[in-house]
Amino acid sequence: MKVNDKHLIAFATGSAPVDKQGYMLKRGEVNKAFQKRWFVLKGNLLFYFERKGDKEPIGVIVLEGCTVELAENVDAFSFELVFPGSGCRTYVFATDTQESMEDWMKSITCAGYEYMKLMVAELQRHLDELNTNKVKLSNPTQNTRTPAQAASSDPWSAMTPPSSRQASKLVDIAPPADEAKPRRYNPFNVSDATVDLFGAQPFCAEEAAKCSRTFEEIHTEYGKYIEQKMREHSLSAKKQVAS
Repeated sequence: MKVNDKHLIAFATGSAPVDKQGYMLKRGEVNKAFQKRWFVLKGNLLFYFERKGDKEPIGVIVLEGCTVELAENVDAFSFELVFPGSGCRTYVFATDTQESMEDWMKSITCAGYEYMKLMVAELQRHLDELNTNKVKLSNPTQNTRTPAQAASSDPWSAMTPPSSRQASKLVDIAPPADEAKPRRYNPFNVSDATVDLFGAQPFCAEEAAKCSRTFEEIHTEYGKYIEQKMREHSLSAKKQVAS
């Protein structure tokens, strides 16, 4: 179709985002020779210009209802747009490389409204699945098993409890009566302990229980005892020095 509408021209040369652009060879409808054109793909409209930077396109192809196929009996790296129905034109394009041809075929295939509608439906299906899983995670199903089913799945339910006699044997872990228990060591109640450095007898808890004295009496008694031992030690030291 020829461009004669100002709105299409404004859209083709305006600031609308470009999906793909570049040079391709296009075979003419009357003249079957290939001509180099600058193509701009915006949405489902494929504009073509005589050269890059032109203010107006020389044509536009509406990419709806067509199929993208490899061209037969044509030079390498060629593909065609086939529109259904009798009398519809088939557009043939050619590129310089295999990669460029595949890239253009993919971009044109994804540009149609039908393809976008399928993509939206697929995305909506994934969104519904995510929302369903979110609801299941936030509201987990309760356990609906019967008591019999729960008991059958419990490995401990199959165990028979022991009898009272068996239970008494299990808990009867006391040592025999004739086995003497080890006596705990008490450092403050040893009758056979030797005297200390000052000749004092060790403290005996049993003897202390028999004798009841005040703290003042004990303090005075041990004070006199320590003074006596210190005097004896001082005299012994003087004798050693004198000798």
